[in-house]
Amino acid sequence: MLITSVPHYKYDNLTELNHVYTSLSDLDGICNTTYKNDSCPSVGVYSDNLEVLFYVDYKDDNLSENDGDFRYVVVLDDATNNENLHFIFDDSEIEKAISKFRTLYNTLFN
Repeated sequence: MLITSVPHYKYDNLTELNHVYTSLSDLDGICNTTYKNDSCPSVGVYSDNLEVLFYVDYKDDNLSENDGDFRYVVVLDDATNNENLHFIFDDSEIEKAISKFRTLYNTLFN
């Protein structure tokens, strides 16, 4: 199932968000983790004590709330203590970011 809408103002990157989502759909637990208060939509996985989120930013830099040259960002959150998200990596190339997410997932959950 594809993601057809997100609660982000004028979000212009559903194609890449869905590419990430379908590319990682074979991983157990992958879901749409988009939350309206985040700066951009995400897909990821929740476990009992961890959240790993893959954010896909706007294509139009003028709409993005984020500074920098990277469209794809992955963060890890220890859900047991409500700490801030821990930045893991960012990338400007979608396939490299997907590969890095897959490696992180396999390290944490396999």
